[in-house]
Amino acid sequence: VKQAYYGVLQAKRNRDVAADVIKQFQLHLDQAKGFYDVGTKARIDVIKAEVDLSNAQLSLINAENALKIAWVTLNNAMGTPDAPEYTIEDNLSFQKYTITLEEATARAFENRPDLKSAIAKRQAAEENISLQRSGYYPILSGSAGYAKTEIDVPTNTTINSWDVGVTLTFPLFSGFLTSHLVAEAKSNLYILKANEESLRQEILLDVRQAYLNLQAAEASISTAELAAAQAKENLDLANGRYAAGVGSPVEVSDAFATYVTAQASYTSALANYKTAQASIEKAMGAR
Repeated sequence: VKQAYYGVLQAKRNRDVAADVIKQFQLHLDQAKGFYDVGTKARIDVIKAEVDLSNAQLSLINAENALKIAWVTLNNAMGTPDAPEYTIEDNLSFQKYTITLEEATARAFENRPDLKSAIAKRQAAEENISLQRSGYYPILSGSAGYAKTEIDVPTNTTINSWDVGVTLTFPLFSGFLTSHLVAEAKSNLYILKANEESLRQEILLDVRQAYLNLQAAEASISTAELAAAQAKENLDLANGRYAAGVGSPVEVSDAFATYVTAQASYTSALANYKTAQASIEKAMGAR
């Protein structure tokens, strides 16, 4: 659900960038036509601007379709495929998730439900060995009874009787059944112990991988943010140069392409960090 949630936010931001690019290319096309009308630019500038606008419109169509698919994925993850249209909170901004590897590992060993299940099975197997060993011990049983008898004739006599008994049974020979049951119980315990240890190693691997992915995602955000800011500045400069009549349409197109890529990378870095945070929370068995 979290992955699908942040997938919607990521697709929505990419769609917004694609829509903004269309506005920018439309402005660029109007400028190219103006320069061509006054004779300061060649016809090829107008054609190049029209091609760029068409490509931007195609990118917007793809971005809108990706957003629709993201909504479908989210609804499916929530089990509401036919949910009516709704909005979600955009919390894709960076908020540092602070935790050490040792803390994450300790929480995982304490909270993971699959490990709790393995521990419970192992403890039950330990108790089962004691239960099977009881077959070696003598069995003490007791019984008690009471009877009341009434004789109508000739004296209307009532006879009360009690009986109490204790039996002690020694299992001298049971066909080695008990020894085999104990051996089977021990074997089951060994298997469950091995499964528990294997699960602990898997949990440790899950936590370490999630922790490293979280660290990598955090490190990429600052770089992607800087690249997005630089790409925006480069785009503004390219637009300014073209508006002043000294720039080229290729320069503007390259600047737009760099800007779109940088914005998509920054949005992806934010979404990856949120997803990495959800992954380490899952590895720890926390909601």
